[in-house]
Amino acid sequence: MKKRLIALLIALSALLTACAAPAAPVTAPSGAMTAAPKETEAPDRFAPGHLTGLPDYTLPEGADPQLVRETAVRAMRDMLSVRWTPRVSLSYNKEGAVGEKDFHFYAGRLYAGLPYTEAGGSLVQFLQYYDFETGTLTVEKKRVNHLVGNVCGGAVMWGWAAVSHTLHGMFQSGSMTYAQGVIPVGSWTYPADITTFHQYPTCKIVADNGEDVMMESYALLRMADGLTSSGEGSLGAHTVMAAEDAVVVRKNGKVDPEESYVIIQDQRGGGAADGYPVEEDGLTVRYSGRTSAKMTFRFLFDNHFVPLTLKEFTGEEPYQPPQVTFAGETGSVDGILAGTIESNLALCTVKATVTDEGGNEIGTRTINLTINDTRSGQAYAFPMKRFSYRGDKLWLYASLTAGQRYRLTVSAIPASGQPVTVLESLITP
Repeated sequence: MKKRLIALLIALSALLTACAAPAAPVTAPSGAMTAAPKETEAPDRFAPGHLTGLPDYTLPEGADPQLVRETAVRAMRDMLSVRWTPRVSLSYNKEGAVGEKDFHFYAGRLYAGLPYTEAGGSLVQFLQYYDFETGTLTVEKKRVNHLVGNVCGGAVMWGWAAVSHTLHGMFQSGSMTYAQGVIPVGSWTYPADITTFHQYPTCKIVADNGEDVMMESYALLRMADGLTSSGEGSLGAHTVMAAEDAVVVRKNGKVDPEESYVIIQDQRGGGAADGYPVEEDGLTVRYSGRTSAKMTFRFLFDNHFVPLTLKEFTGEEPYQPPQVTFAGETGSVDGILAGTIESNLALCTVKATVTDEGGNEIGTRTINLTINDTRSGQAYAFPMKRFSYRGDKLWLYASLTAGQRYRLTVSAIPASGQPVTVLESLITP
């Protein structure tokens, strides 16, 4: 049966129950990965109400900033809430795991949220390996570290990327600066030439601006705004997103740091073993993130968090729907391979398919972009030469006969979630 992809739009307060009853929870030992008993079989079906395809975060051009904010929160929440079961046990080793920690995900167990890993991927990329019919994730072990999962900063920035054309960043914690198109919330400042907060730590920023300025800045926090700390507090380096507008309490005209707070959502590590286990209706679900946690302003200040936002959220820059186009010559393999796919939103995946004159598929290839593509800019200007073999042959896992006509179709999926047909062209190898 042809696999279908899905984004599970769920909040933690309204979670699904699976069909099979779980066995007793199993705690993974430290050290090398070991087999674990199945906790629940992969569900045969999911309860009604879920999407039957990729998520769609596309909004009308010039959408109201409040709607843009709500959509960014939803995009990140989907990433933290998606439920999945590994078909085979997966291990994120020191090559890909955060802080050189091993994380293990066992076949048959039910998880919620993308795995915590340096892969820097989005929900859209994760769902390329997800089977809606079974609720299972199938991915080659060698690709796990590089393609499936995310860290705290990456989760926030992919939530932002679903709606932002001004964001051009490395999807990592501590890099959300002017250079990535991110702006402060409130009146706090920092040097304009700083490219990452690891270079100019947030503890220095907080000290430079002082408590009064930071408290008044926290008071302006609205849903979808971000908060990041470069790692000198009790949490270490961490980034979160405001899930709701801040609640501000004043005493004698000043912000009360103990009573004022913001509800946040964040991606975290996998707990002592492979997630934070929660019993829900007799089913054990293991979470790697939170969709509703309270942080007081005092906690934010003491842990050196600085509040950040995007121009699309403030109305300074109008929202743009995804605009994905092909720049180059069509009609020949050489011309197409020399072109680029240009997008105003970060691209997640690009697919090329060749059919014969009868419409029969001859070959296809999908390229899932990585964090390095975002860093290099190829997530915004994708070179078609990546579909080539030795620079001049179209490489789609198929042999094309010289002199015969074929139809080449290229589609791309930006962070907004829905595939866009970028190119349809008749070619003759």
